[in-house]
Amino acid sequence: MRQLKLCGEAPKNAHVPNVLQTAKLFRLNVDDEIWEDIGLDEEDGPLPRWLGDEDVHKAIPAMLDHQRATEELARLTQEEKLLLGWVSEETSALKAARQDAEGELMICYAILFDCG
Repeated sequence: MRQLKLCGEAPKNAHVPNVLQTAKLFRLNVDDEIWEDIGLDEEDGPLPRWLGDEDVHKAIPAMLDHQRATEELARLTQEEKLLLGWVSEETSALKAARQDAEGELMICYAILFDCG
């Protein structure tokens, strides 16, 4: 890109981005240069609010935390429903096993004491 700009083969308003350090690529921070979109459009207009408005810039991490908390609450709610369903099934199975055992006990009692 830099070579194209030097040779005059790039648009006149083209902005050559800084070289990315590949070792740092997977450990990006919210303030790293890769997120800046300066020079991507050919219009000279106001900066996007996330870049030019300090209040918006500072609020972004809180918004992301809120989104993550909302997503986690949805996951936990689903997990709660599944767990309650499992407990209900296990309780029903235990009740059925107890009734079967009581029936078997009555048969054994009747055989043992010749009640039948």
